[in-house]
Amino acid sequence: MNPGAIEGPTVVARVIALLLVTFSQNVAMCQEVAPPGPSAPAAGSPMRDQNPATSETAEAEPDWGYGGWADFFTVWNFNDPFNGRNGLRFFDTPSARGIHFGEVDTWVERRRSPIGFRAEFNIGPNARLNNAYEPSRSDFWESFRELAVSANLDRSGRTSLTFGKQVTPAGLEEVQPHERDLHSVGYIYALASPNYYFGPRLHHDLNETDYVELHAFRGWDAVGAPGHAPGYGITYNRAFGKSFSGALTFLSGHDSDGTGQSGRRNLFDVYLIHDRSRRWKHSVNFELNTQANVLTASGRRESVAWIGAAVGTRYRLDGNRFLSARLDWFHDDSGYLTGAPGTAVAFTAGHAWEWHRNLQARVEFRHDFSGGANFFARRNPGSFGTNQSTLQASVIAHF
Repeated sequence: MNPGAIEGPTVVARVIALLLVTFSQNVAMCQEVAPPGPSAPAAGSPMRDQNPATSETAEAEPDWGYGGWADFFTVWNFNDPFNGRNGLRFFDTPSARGIHFGEVDTWVERRRSPIGFRAEFNIGPNARLNNAYEPSRSDFWESFRELAVSANLDRSGRTSLTFGKQVTPAGLEEVQPHERDLHSVGYIYALASPNYYFGPRLHHDLNETDYVELHAFRGWDAVGAPGHAPGYGITYNRAFGKSFSGALTFLSGHDSDGTGQSGRRNLFDVYLIHDRSRRWKHSVNFELNTQANVLTASGRRESVAWIGAAVGTRYRLDGNRFLSARLDWFHDDSGYLTGAPGTAVAFTAGHAWEWHRNLQARVEFRHDFSGGANFFARRNPGSFGTNQSTLQASVIAHF
């Protein structure tokens, strides 16, 4: 998934980001500020997660919530690629020198009592990337990362139903850049998983930490008519004591191969997180995808598969700074997603510093390499190689 170059920042985007920071300084005075980086991935919208029967702090939670972020970054690619692109990347695609604008995102929601909703509005290159495969080609839906209503199905609030455009349940990495351990997302986020779906999600809390969800969706990354049958899935989340937690997700449904034909696509995703102490957090994520009836480079329609895996660790230096590292592995047996059959590996290391309660600064080094496939552009026009190294700096404003 690398559909188009990311544009540079616009004047409007800079003004919006400045207003975002200014506004957040005013509202943050009445909010408790969490340290940068998540201790565990959020299961989704708080209107779904905070249930009266299962949340110890539910009575203290306000009925309304809001927040947002804006991010800017610059990337130095040591290959100096002729096409201005960082290979196999998602949000940090552009390698051209200068400051690049990611997106401005704002969200508002009302907690279920018994009916709630969530509306998350975003603009910028990242919004276009997230919706690159949307069949409706609607500017309206491109502007909303999530737009959904939710209702409790029982008095306790343990069971609820949410309907609308929702972020995919698969994968470990967060959508919010200030809640990810690293600004640059891994191969599972960039290549393997869908970004969103449109349909109902049935959520049931088994206890204070565990839950199960049933999904039905119109198509993979589709709000408009995808031209094929709908899909379905299930997620099971569980905590293993105080330091381990994990989730299993299975999604199945038809998806187009880009030639007007569709085939059944199956996704299996599993992750495990170990919060061993206040300072250390470790995680592992594995995802397998298969799709039938794909027109491959051989000219035949075949079943193809792609596999992603990631291992990450984070060490908190103090309340405002932490170090993170991640090792990504991705295999595309047919070249369906990457353009050529092969395997890619990436190592990323970074330092994050929350130097203000609403501002984060990050610096990251990343090295990608492949087992023979030429995924990465070089300086000479038309030249591609087997590796690339990048140095990235980013600033994230959030509230």
